[in-house]
Amino acid sequence: MGQNRPTQRLRRELLDLACHQEALAGKLAHIAEALPGRQGLPLLELLAEIHADADQLKTLADEVKQGRVSRLKP
Repeated sequence: MGQNRPTQRLRRELLDLACHQEALAGKLAHIAEALPGRQGLPLLELLAEIHADADQLKTLADEVKQGRVSRLKP
């Protein structure tokens, strides 16, 4: 049985958000690299959090795909 459209949309939104988080992390990494000395360390800590969030979003998208999470029709 296929997924309803709202559930398909939920999965796509989760994957899009994960992709956006990873792109944001890349931009922050470039900024951190450009900072002198240890000034970029706080940004690197934020990068770790952003990557963890992106991984969680991908996990949720997998759960949607497997049918464990769904969005109800309005």
